[in-house]
Amino acid sequence: MSLVELERWGPAGWDTLAGIIIDRPESGLLSPMRLDYQRQDGCTCVALPGVTLELEDFQEDDFVPVISLPFVLWASPQVPGEVLETYEGEPIAALLRDLIPSGWARRRLLKRLRSPRRQDGTIQDGPQHDVRLLKECALSPIGNFRINGPSVDDGLFPSIPLDVERAGDWYWPYEPFNEAAGLYDIHPIWAGLGAGGENPKLLINRANDGQFYLDGNEPDGCVITDYWLVKWPREPVSRNRIDIL
Repeated sequence: MSLVELERWGPAGWDTLAGIIIDRPESGLLSPMRLDYQRQDGCTCVALPGVTLELEDFQEDDFVPVISLPFVLWASPQVPGEVLETYEGEPIAALLRDLIPSGWARRRLLKRLRSPRRQDGTIQDGPQHDVRLLKECALSPIGNFRINGPSVDDGLFPSIPLDVERAGDWYWPYEPFNEAAGLYDIHPIWAGLGAGGENPKLLINRANDGQFYLDGNEPDGCVITDYWLVKWPREPVSRNRIDIL
């Protein structure tokens, strides 16, 4: 059994919305799973700051949908939430599929996480990697949800701004953390990789400190003012193709 924490961006910044229990981690998103909305004092659902929803406000047999309560946050229309209710099964997996790295990002992350390889050297992918990818690599998906994981504010990774002057280097999309310069160990390898697809893409933000960051590598206290989805050519990289994009 494994637990991942679903976070949502709200008026107070990032905050825990729900806990998701994955019964069989080796089965990944194919595992039975359940979602419990975060509760305070054992009887309160997550609400906007200053709003407290007490147990006595509802009868246990009312099953008032959270989606009908404008002051309560919920995960998605498929997982709208009911007060004091637990959600199970496929709707939870569908929510996580939007958050877990996919395509080129997944392949790159599995390589960096030193995942097992086949005899021919290719990555041995499979659902057994899903939980690790969620816990360690799902801090920068597109949207206002993320899975709680290693944070740049934990002291594990410094929030190093992006060097946009080097962004045009032909090798940059494949080595965005500049391993050759010895910076590999101090950059979060998941940063900027929240966009799916079979070809390289990076999410880049500009924060209110005026600096550019790979998405997820900015301090949580920063306010993001601009967003970019940067794509690279599907064909072999060339200066002309980079200039066109």
